[in-house]
Amino acid sequence: DGAIAYDFLVQPPVGIQATGQVVRRTFPELETLALLMSRRHGTRAPVPPATTFFYYTDTAFVGDRAKSMEAYLEALLELEAPVPRTIALRQFLCVDTPPLGPPGSLPGSFNLGDEGCLRVSSSRIRVPLGAVALALSFLQPLQVLGSCSRVCQALRRASFDPLCWPSLRFRSRCVERSLDGLSALLCTASAGLEALALDVAFENPGLGVALPAKLSFGCLRSLELRLGDLDSAALASQLLGATSSPLLRQVHLSGAVLTAELLQALGMAAIAAEGKLVSLKLLWTPD
Repeated sequence: DGAIAYDFLVQPPVGIQATGQVVRRTFPELETLALLMSRRHGTRAPVPPATTFFYYTDTAFVGDRAKSMEAYLEALLELEAPVPRTIALRQFLCVDTPPLGPPGSLPGSFNLGDEGCLRVSSSRIRVPLGAVALALSFLQPLQVLGSCSRVCQALRRASFDPLCWPSLRFRSRCVERSLDGLSALLCTASAGLEALALDVAFENPGLGVALPAKLSFGCLRSLELRLGDLDSAALASQLLGATSSPLLRQVHLSGAVLTAELLQALGMAAIAAEGKLVSLKLLWTPD
């Protein structure tokens, strides 16, 4: 199409055994990536290089644009350090190394400003439990845990004990807004999780993330996945790929998109069940 291609040397961070490589990308491809990253990170996303109305090919302009593109990519890598998690960015840079863990380090990953804090003061007024639960339901799960831990450190410590999470049910029609929190919660719960039910879909396509490499479901007995689109099917493929439980007895999978990758991951999870799977349901629900 006549677009100028730029070569970038992509090198892994220190401590990760991987080789560097050169990727070739055009400015329109970077613009597409910038749109997705802006949707994914909002105001935290760096500002991409400016678009020009006219088509320039002189050496000085191309050199300046290459530097601005490199600076933008460096800022994205710093935002998702140490290893990029967003699948669109990983594909842009041809990164195969999975993330080592969820964003931040639990339990020290909470970053709540004054406006986000749950303020609790001494009072003799007793608030009904239902009212408190309703108020907390408007906050993200990790934000609630981080805020409540200021009141009760024991609650915070207990919330990161796998024994506190025998089951987990999550539903969202805009799951990209909760992926970081859900990823951290799954890493915490995976060691002792026995039942997992997800009913998810992406409001904006292309905002999927790579799940941490340490995620492993070794005690799972029941898995129910309802998938609304292609990105949620990719997320489910990663979850099934992390399922190696010989205790697995029930798998229910339904969605508008059932990909070959998803079915292959399902087969591997069934093999790990050592022939003891008693219920397997597949339901294709096209729009």
